[in-house]
Amino acid sequence: MVKTQLSASDEHQVLGAKSKITYVRTDATKPSVPLDPISSSNSSSQILLKWKPPTDPNGNITHYLVYCQQQPEASELYKFDYCQKGMKLPSRVPTQVDSDEEAKWNQTEDEGQGGRCCACPKTEKQLKKEAEDSEYRKTFENYIHNEVFLLKSTRQRRSAMGVANETQPSFVTKPPTLPEGYATRGPVDDEDGVESTKIQLTVFSKESTVISGLRHFTSYQIDVLACNHPTNPSRCSMAAFVSARTMPEDKADDIVGPISYDVSEYSVHIKWLEPKAPNGMIILYEVNYKRLGDTEELHHCVSRKMYQQSEGCRLRVVHPGNYTVRIRATSLAGNGSWTDPTHFYVQDLRKRDTPQTA
Repeated sequence: MVKTQLSASDEHQVLGAKSKITYVRTDATKPSVPLDPISSSNSSSQILLKWKPPTDPNGNITHYLVYCQQQPEASELYKFDYCQKGMKLPSRVPTQVDSDEEAKWNQTEDEGQGGRCCACPKTEKQLKKEAEDSEYRKTFENYIHNEVFLLKSTRQRRSAMGVANETQPSFVTKPPTLPEGYATRGPVDDEDGVESTKIQLTVFSKESTVISGLRHFTSYQIDVLACNHPTNPSRCSMAAFVSARTMPEDKADDIVGPISYDVSEYSVHIKWLEPKAPNGMIILYEVNYKRLGDTEELHHCVSRKMYQQSEGCRLRVVHPGNYTVRIRATSLAGNGSWTDPTHFYVQDLRKRDTPQTA
């Protein structure tokens, strides 16, 4: 707005002219990272995800991008023989949020909303510190974006859906039209050459989503990006990261199919099939067997490596007779169910070799 100022005469007051008011908005830039992502699993195939808006949207947030990538189990889990005495069995737990953690996360969101008391005014020192933190965060994000992550425009993506690397997402060429969000999936090869799925979700008008169709008792890394332009990738923030593991599935660690055996003198080769989709990975197998009439059951531990070498295990039995054997698998989620007993017979070689008398 432009306004002229005129000197007033002694006889009467003269008002200056005033232009129309023009409103100008500065250009938007990419927002800061979404805050406080928190995840929990409510089933064997879903993860609940929540986050808070970025401190500096630097425009109007149009949508959020959520990437969910399956993570392999730690490589050291495959190296050790957990049947050795003194070895502690590894375990993992699904991601769940208790009530105290949920209340703490909601505390800042609920401050000043519907409460009896207003939030206390911030001191000049607090305001200065927040401004410094915000400036530092912007500088750090710009440094990471410009110096650490290099865009490779000529790199060919393996994903059929065009999912890019973790630092620069791929975008649809048309503005999204679905009211809440949509998901795309593309195959991604992990370090072991096993194909996993990377899920891309686009979320509109809210700071939460449910990621469905996941594998049971599996660890995922989740990235959340805030965007203030529907199609321009340079107007998306850096990613906020959080990890989560889905809940275990009942009976996933049970051994299915028949148990076979091959008796050779006083040695028995026991074979069984591994669970097709265990909770995480199988750590070991327990083989319990006993001779008919004995009260004590003998225990034999079979490591993952031992099983892979013989598709089962070899038992050395001392006494001939009828035996029963049952097997149980142990995964990262705990123990599966025992199989039904399988019966086998070990012949008495002494009677077989004894010459017959007339």
